[in-house]
Amino acid sequence: MEAMLGERMSVVSKLKFVDEMGSRKRMPKNSKSRSEISQLEYELGKRPHDEDMRRPSRKFFRDHKLRVEHNTMRGIQSRVTGHETPHEQEPSIRNEFATAGYRMHGQISALMKAMNDEWKLIKHQHSDLIHADDPDTDANEEGLMPGEREMLEATPGLGKMKYNFFDPEWVHTKGPGGCLRGAMKSQQLKMDGTFDKDLQHMLFKPDNWHHGVDLFAINIARGREHGIGTYGALKRFCKSHDIYKKFYIKRANDANLFINVDQINSIRNMYISKANAQKAGKHQDDFIDLYVGMQLEKHMDGATVGPTAGCIIAEQFVALKSGDRFWFENQVSHHL
Repeated sequence: MEAMLGERMSVVSKLKFVDEMGSRKRMPKNSKSRSEISQLEYELGKRPHDEDMRRPSRKFFRDHKLRVEHNTMRGIQSRVTGHETPHEQEPSIRNEFATAGYRMHGQISALMKAMNDEWKLIKHQHSDLIHADDPDTDANEEGLMPGEREMLEATPGLGKMKYNFFDPEWVHTKGPGGCLRGAMKSQQLKMDGTFDKDLQHMLFKPDNWHHGVDLFAINIARGREHGIGTYGALKRFCKSHDIYKKFYIKRANDANLFINVDQINSIRNMYISKANAQKAGKHQDDFIDLYVGMQLEKHMDGATVGPTAGCIIAEQFVALKSGDRFWFENQVSHHL
């Protein structure tokens, strides 16, 4: 032991082990001795912080818990994140763009189809009905909506996304080109704050299980994990921008900005009440996740997104071009 530890042997010799019953004497307040630890604790690698520091008391942990609860305001205040304005010629990908602004998953339809080189539906009997007719599976748990069975039986070329996660059958039987042509001819949904059921409840559903995960919840959690700005912070940035503030023309009030005023007010109150937000010196929108808030805005004319999402997307692509010194429109002399 001494050969292995060397000088540290003097520290080990100071440790006082308690008996097997775990009894431990109370240490005097002014004691400079290290806290006693059991032989098992020592073998598991547990050590006091240093020779003069005893283990934290219960009061320490209780006070720490109170401080955390006070600082986080029921766990909400910690998510009130501002927006750090990037330089307009900084071409790197913005966190808000990658985690929220360009994730337009609400446009995805759960209906799948494939088309041949004549742009006609490939009428291959798919295994969706086999999954639906599995006697060991409750049809309601599988997520069959009213009319889906009739639709699949009437149009063999159609399929449901929830049956085809991690299933290579479509690519194998209909070919990559057929799948791509079918995706090109599929009609996208409108972004209005809702998701198709196959994405909201059946994402990555295994073949032998009755449900998957929620893509909407994943997108919200991703934004929080990345620490992106809240919906209110990004909306303020866009409305004060010299260029992108024009996206909000004639959208000064909630009736003109949001698809459904009652819906946005309900969501605001779900995050935090107006009174509590005012106590914190903030607006309710400062507590809403960016991905949630931007989904509820009315689309701009000729666009598929609202002004806040449009601002995030436009600012990103302009920065990618203006910040690229090799872009042919940028008047910079290069010496190769």
